[in-house]
Amino acid sequence: MTETPTITDTPTITPTPTNTATPAINIVLDRNYIDVSKEQKVKISIKEKAGKKVYIKIYSLAGDFIRKLEYTTQQDGWNSIEWDAKNAVGKIVGRGIYFLYIKVDGISEEIKRIYIVK
Repeated sequence: MTETPTITDTPTITPTPTNTATPAINIVLDRNYIDVSKEQKVKISIKEKAGKKVYIKIYSLAGDFIRKLEYTTQQDGWNSIEWDAKNAVGKIVGRGIYFLYIKVDGISEEIKRIYIVK
C-alpha cells in the first residue's frame, strides 16, 4: 500500500509571540529619602509631552495603600510634583520604605523606592 500526500492551498498559521517593549518613562527623584523632622519633600520629575495624565500611587513596604497623586503635564519636557510624606488623610507617615508606582497615560509604569526617616 502506498500513501499519496495530500496537497492543499490552505496555509498553516503559526502564532509567533512578539515582545512589545513598554515605552520608557524618564523619571527622576530629587532624593530617595525624606527626613520628616526637617519637613522635607521629594520632588518627582517626569519628562513627557504636555497633556499626559500622571498617576502616582504610594504604598508601604507591607503593601498598604498610602496616597494617590494625580496631575496632567503642563508642558513638553520636564514636569514635577512633590510628595510631602503625608498619607491620604494628611498625616505624616511613619519611618520606613515606601514604593511609588508611577503610571503615565495608563501605558508606561515605573516603580521608585523612597525611605522615610525621622
